Amino acid sequence: MKLINKGKEPREWKQYRETPGVIFSAEPELKQSLLMEQGFICCYCMCRIAFENMRVEHYIPRLDKTKIFTYTNLLGACEGTCAEDKNCDNKKGNMSIAIDPCSKVQNCESIINYHSKDASITCIEPYFTDIDKTLNLNDSRIKRNRKNVLDGAIEGLNYLHRAKQIKWTKPNINAVITKYCERDVDGRFKEYCQIVVYYLNKKLLS
Repeated sequence: MKLINKGKEPREWKQYRETPGVIFSAEPELKQSLLMEQGFICCYCMCRIAFENMRVEHYIPRLDKTKIFTYTNLLGACEGTCAEDKNCDNKKGNMSIAIDPCSKVQNCESIINYHSKDASITCIEPYFTDIDKTLNLNDSRIKRNRKNVLDGAIEGLNYLHRAKQIKWTKPNINAVITKYCERDVDGRFKEYCQIVVYYLNKKLLS
């Protein structure tokens, strides 16, 4: 999970939600704004999402009628088909969770720990139940996807070491961290970027 910096709601969405009698609808301008805000990755599992294959997630479920149209409560989620069963918004349904990908005070990035061996996530309660059960982010398929990304980043550093005799120095590690923290020219973050950032930051401290 990656911390999401929520911005200002789109003008078109504000106009829509202020229209008397409207029901909630994933308006195109809303979806595009959420995609840009999140760098085209799912708010929970960090898989790639696009306009055609995303869901608009209510962090506080729709059962709370006061938050249905609130922009700060809306996130871009995957379709929830990455796991053997369901995952993310598709698994969460109308359940509430304590871990908040938009809270700078809580900072989900500092809560979550990744195991390099199998890419599983651990964290303290009540967040672990959110991650493991409610969102199903320790599903075997999702773990495999995270592991593949981590292995690719490690192999890239190992290749430099073998081919150019460049060791895993702090500047080289920091360069890869920057690569996984920044967006590409199209505004996209790399899929599952945080597992690489977490792993390499631990390397810097070791």
